[in-house]
Amino acid sequence: MVTSVLLIFALGIFPSILWLSFFLLETRKHPEPPRIIAEVFVAGIIAAVVAAMIQLILQLGVFDSSRYEATSLIGFAVFALVEEVAKFIFAYIAFKSKRRPETPLDDMIYLITAAMGFAALENLLFIFQAPPGLVIQTAIMRTIGATFLHAVASGFTGYYLAKRRVPEGLIIATVIHTAFNYIAYYFPQYQICAIIMVLLSSFFLFNDFDIIKESDKQEKQIR
Repeated sequence: MVTSVLLIFALGIFPSILWLSFFLLETRKHPEPPRIIAEVFVAGIIAAVVAAMIQLILQLGVFDSSRYEATSLIGFAVFALVEEVAKFIFAYIAFKSKRRPETPLDDMIYLITAAMGFAALENLLFIFQAPPGLVIQTAIMRTIGATFLHAVASGFTGYYLAKRRVPEGLIIATVIHTAFNYIAYYFPQYQICAIIMVLLSSFFLFNDFDIIKESDKQEKQIR
């Protein structure tokens, strides 16, 4: 029993650690302080709890008494916005209270870090609920699907935070998040299309990383 719980816990955390490590490579020349990374990761976990509570309130108090269902396109959009805003707020509080970012790239990395904390808790819940024979499959699908989705969506929020255009970033993140959830829910046989959509979005995100790096390089040369 203990072994099973530990395995499920490891499978739930692994996708987030994997993608976080991947994105941290973007800052390998100027690594982020591990303590702040850990605190922002925990902030993402807290954001997941808060977002779930808000979603439950909306489910019981709004969608159940309106003509829109939580599984409608409007419902998916509202729930996605709640998650993206929660990740942003808790990440912002966690790292902005410590210091101002040394580079705009920090904004992207810290938002992605919070997203990985958020996704870690989600992964644990999904894997714990999965039938015993589908635990590994669920973990794999969460790794290449929802976990990467959270990283990409919050990465855009971080980019536009660096540009001081947060609303624009939240809108883009919410649109990507909504589209993924809607396709995965209503067209599970085409879930690969949702994953491909996030993968294509990631190419734009990596381009944003390059833009931020180039901008930072130019600023240092000017100084």
